[in-house]
Amino acid sequence: MRTPNDQEYARILTMSGSRRLFVARWTELFDPEVSFRWRLRPTTREMLGREHNAITLDTRGRRTLDRSVLYARLVDEEAQQTSNVMFKHWKASFVEFHPMDAAESVAGGFALAGYSHEILFQARRHLLNGDDLQDQLDQAVRWHSERSHRRPFLVAVPIGKKGFVPASSGISVVRQDSLPLPLIAEYERARRRGHVELSDTFARAIIETQDANRAWELFRERFDRYQTRLRPSLKPMTLRDGTSVFVWDPYPNPNGRAVGFKPKSAFSYTTPPYPSAPHMESVLECAKTDPVLDVVFDQYASALHAVKANDTRRAFILLIPLLDIAFHCSTGRWSDKTPFARAIETGALLLAISEPKAHFDHITHFLRRKSWITGTPSVFGKDHDVLLTLVNEQKWSAVSRAYDWIPLVHLRRTHLMAMLRGNMRHPRIRRHTARWDIGRAIRARHAYAHRGEPLADRHLLAVLLDTVYQCMAARCAAVQIGIEFGSLVDVIEDVVVGTRPLSDRPRLAVDGVWSLPQVLAAEAT
Repeated sequence: MRTPNDQEYARILTMSGSRRLFVARWTELFDPEVSFRWRLRPTTREMLGREHNAITLDTRGRRTLDRSVLYARLVDEEAQQTSNVMFKHWKASFVEFHPMDAAESVAGGFALAGYSHEILFQARRHLLNGDDLQDQLDQAVRWHSERSHRRPFLVAVPIGKKGFVPASSGISVVRQDSLPLPLIAEYERARRRGHVELSDTFARAIIETQDANRAWELFRERFDRYQTRLRPSLKPMTLRDGTSVFVWDPYPNPNGRAVGFKPKSAFSYTTPPYPSAPHMESVLECAKTDPVLDVVFDQYASALHAVKANDTRRAFILLIPLLDIAFHCSTGRWSDKTPFARAIETGALLLAISEPKAHFDHITHFLRRKSWITGTPSVFGKDHDVLLTLVNEQKWSAVSRAYDWIPLVHLRRTHLMAMLRGNMRHPRIRRHTARWDIGRAIRARHAYAHRGEPLADRHLLAVLLDTVYQCMAARCAAVQIGIEFGSLVDVIEDVVVGTRPLSDRPRLAVDGVWSLPQVLAAEAT
């Protein structure tokens, strides 16, 4: 959810309520300032097909992937629930009657075809250009049909320091005058505007894909592999810090087109949470009883530092040991499962039980920004005070008038209220998709950042970071309650499936998994 500028707001006001919701949901699906929970999961038809083709039959006739029946079942589940059509002709009436489904379906069609989420986020400007809705949808179909074919993009990045570059890396070092003329012209334009420093040497690579942003992401992945594999005794080539990236697209004929842009952060998701001071005290105290907490916190904190340093590969590597250690338990329904199966099922349950907290944080983050209408935030004070505003119809009515232009705020609040009343539909959906994501993260653990799926890998890192954070909170809660971690997971599963109601759900929305000792104590009394 984003606050529009003056021009965007004027155009939003001319739209119907359904169309406003369509645009807001499209923005949310690709917004880098939004948690992975609201973003479009970056799965492509190519990736799903590759996973499906890797499934084999074992000697007992069971479908397996990487020698695991569970992995194969998760891939089959996701394939069955993913649209078989990447794109089709959409009617404006679909948007008017089903705006949320329409945004997710149209966006999903582009994503399945392999387009980068950055370029799809930029399509928000197209949706706000004031054109007729049916014309916009028709233009999207034409744009997709003209550009969905894979083609060789030329990526060129100014070099910081020269070094040894083996031919096997797929990267070459070239002078500026050897680049295509449109690319040279784009570089000179950026240099005159002060966007890039003078450079006569570039790192160059040919990348087969669908759009310029994805070409850069694949180049960055290739460059990371080059640096990783280079012999320590050899001097590596470096790219110039903070420079622009230049990409030549052979479409349209005959000369193609060149674009230059400042690359985004390698981790294009919201910053993962760090335990607050009271929660840190809980972790340190509970670690005396459960030593696993020491390992979990150390690895998690190290991963956060790696993310801050823009080293997503190291962050992922730091989390890999926790897929076994963090979810170990000696009691409960999942104790006899294999370590990775237990991590998948337990991690999915922890993300599910934290869904009310995620909804609350998502809404509160937007309401604490300056309102376009009033020029001031709509809510103040501590989270508990904000929740009182959200659950009180009279108070919410006074606040919500400033957000009539964005129906998505009202819809997210409706979902939160449903969970506070005991409707666990959204947590169950989260559990379902989290099993797919955590399973894919485990399968990718040895090839992360080296498998041609940079969008999916960053998404999986965001999922793992949140999962480990929730695991840390849950292990603390188990110590404070006085039960084993596996037994607490059983309680969480009962709450998620709806067989164990909770009376103090508001506390769960404000404090999340950290509040489970208080929430369950209230049930006991």
